[in-house]
Amino acid sequence: MARPRKFERAQVVDAALIVARRKGLGEITARSVALELGGSTSIIYGRFESIEALQAALVEQVIGGALPALMPRVQEEGLKVVVWGLCTLAEREPWLLELIDAKAHPIWSQARQMLAMILGTMERYAHLEEDERLALISRVTMPAVGLAVAAATGELTDVDAGYEAVVEPVIAHVLRTRPRDNLLAGRLEE
Repeated sequence: MARPRKFERAQVVDAALIVARRKGLGEITARSVALELGGSTSIIYGRFESIEALQAALVEQVIGGALPALMPRVQEEGLKVVVWGLCTLAEREPWLLELIDAKAHPIWSQARQMLAMILGTMERYAHLEEDERLALISRVTMPAVGLAVAAATGELTDVDAGYEAVVEPVIAHVLRTRPRDNLLAGRLEE
C-alpha cells in the first residue's frame, strides 16, 4: 500500500487559493481543497484546526503579500497608492470582495495602524494626531473599497480619476474638520 503524500501548510494554502480563484472563498471546503491536492480531508485538518483557520491563512498570505510593497510607496505617493493597491488586488483576486461584508481579518487592522504611522511622517498629514489619522483612514476605507469593487467588476477603468473624484474630497473634509473618532474601531477590530 502506498504511503499518503505529505503536504506542508503552504501547499494546503496554495490549493485553497486555487479553489478560491476558481469558485470563490465560500467554496473552500476540506473536500474541495483535498481534491485539489489529490488526497483526503485529513490533509487539511492535520494542518489547520478548521476551514475558517485555513481561510484566514489564505487571506493573510494574499493581503500580507501585497502590503509590504505598498507601504514604502505611501510616504512618497500618499493614500492614492493605497487605493491603487486595493483596486489592483481586487482585480487580481476578486474572491477577496467576499470579505467586504464579513468580519475583517486582523491584518487590515495592522495595516491601518502602520498607515497612520506613515501618514504622520508626511507633510500633508503631520499636523494630525494619531487618532485624527485613524479617523481619516476610517473615512477613506469605504470609498476606497467601493473603488476596488468597481475596478474588479470593470466599472472603473481610471483609478486616478476615481481617487480624485471620490477619495480626495473625503481627505479634504477630514483635514478641515479633524474628527477624532475611528469609525472602524470595535466593529472591524474584534
